[in-house]
Amino acid sequence: MPFDFLPQRRWRYQKDDNTYPINQWEWLDPNKDGIAECYYFNENGYCLISATTPDNYTVNESGAWTVDGVVQTKNVETLKLVLNNGMPRYIMEGKYYSPEANPYIDDSLYQEIRTELFAILQEKLDYGHLSGNTTYLVCRTKSFSTKEDEKRMLDMTNQVCYEIADYVNENTDVKVKDAIVTRFLAGGDLSGGSHNPGIEITFQ
Repeated sequence: MPFDFLPQRRWRYQKDDNTYPINQWEWLDPNKDGIAECYYFNENGYCLISATTPDNYTVNESGAWTVDGVVQTKNVETLKLVLNNGMPRYIMEGKYYSPEANPYIDDSLYQEIRTELFAILQEKLDYGHLSGNTTYLVCRTKSFSTKEDEKRMLDMTNQVCYEIADYVNENTDVKVKDAIVTRFLAGGDLSGGSHNPGIEITFQ
């Protein structure tokens, strides 16, 4: 729970990184109505209640900043899960995001996977091979054989999957019905000891 309510009406707010705001203001929307109020958290991480803040502002019995008794607010737009290009994703301020924020953007392995899969996609487009009901994009230069490597590599490929679906829908005459991350036996290795990450795309 992000809002940690404690006895005597004291409460704290836990951020996404599991820390608490200290000696600072935060715009928060506790009831998720799209309207945020501003709260001040002290040196112990507790919201000030019915008090004057160190920078001489007033907060009410709920901890919200007030001016002449009027709670100050601002409109906020929370992430909403929608379907876009046939895939579930979040929308905020008119922009689409994959369900997980992309933590790999500066990772060299992610960039290599992304570059190779987009190159394969472009080759299929150049030769008119992006047809039929299903197509596969396989990253053959990268493989994994452990569970740890598998999760990391498939998570990265999943991010590329969203980007590729968007690219196809926005730049071609075909439309993506679904795009999922999958794995393929590395080099056709029938022993099954190693796998390549890839994407399976079905079209409308």
